Amino acid sequence: MNVVFHIKSSFILNPVNQIWSKICLTDTKTLYYALNAYIGPTFKSDSMIKYISLFLIAFALSFQAKAQSKEVAHINMNKLLDLMPEMQQAKAEIDRTERAYREDFQMSYREYQAKFQKLEEEKASLTPEQTAKRQSDLQLIERNLAQTQQNIDLQIKEKQDMLYKPIREKAIKIVDQVADAQGFFYVLDSSADAGIIMAKGKDLLADVKKMIGL
Repeated sequence: MNVVFHIKSSFILNPVNQIWSKICLTDTKTLYYALNAYIGPTFKSDSMIKYISLFLIAFALSFQAKAQSKEVAHINMNKLLDLMPEMQQAKAEIDRTERAYREDFQMSYREYQAKFQKLEEEKASLTPEQTAKRQSDLQLIERNLAQTQQNIDLQIKEKQDMLYKPIREKAIKIVDQVADAQGFFYVLDSSADAGIIMAKGKDLLADVKKMIGL
């Protein structure tokens, strides 16, 4: 006599969902006890529950392997940012600002050099007090120049942060949209300075460029 068992989908899906949520699919003993609790009243046979357990484990591992193969993508964020028109405009603005700062600094430095050279030429005809006074003035100018250099570097850094931050946020948002549309859970930054040794998965750069309109 052939016996056909009709298994309701709810009997299978409910324990699987419970077990998946606890990440226990690879544990045959855990799955066995779970199935016994859920469908034990339907299947009195201990061996039948074991067979179902093995089947579900094989199915789950196969499903997870396929899912994990598409979990992670990568993109070179530095390359993407350099391609964005907003970044090119921001860099041009920073270059203009930095050139203006450097020109003012160079003018002040040339004035310092002229005063230093004049002191060297007139030192023989000056009294010790006059020499000391002019040397003190030069030292003050040197300190001011050093402070000016630090202020320029700080102001350039602040301007970069102000201009680059919204551009990077926009890029991340677009990458997130592309990755989400393609079913990826994680996207790694494959830029040279990001610390990624190998990036063989899906490269989203082309798709992101297309979405931006590049």
